[in-house]
Amino acid sequence: MTSSDPSASAPQEISREERSTWTVQAGADGKWIDVSTPTPDHEEAVAMLAWRRSVAQPSVTYRLVRDTTVHTRTVESIP
Repeated sequence: MTSSDPSASAPQEISREERSTWTVQAGADGKWIDVSTPTPDHEEAVAMLAWRRSVAQPSVTYRLVRDTTVHTRTVESIP
């Protein structure tokens, strides 16, 4: 049986950062593909979506997709 070392500290989160990117996707027949490069600027992505819709063929649907990544940094003291 092992005992835990009371001098060791539990991991502590020291930073947390969330980043989102936006991509326009085109879909037809239940299949979706990216038709723009990811951008962190939501307004730019909405403008891209509006432009795509203005020149779209009737059989194509467009949507905006948000990808979010969370980066967490923790530290742990090991004696």
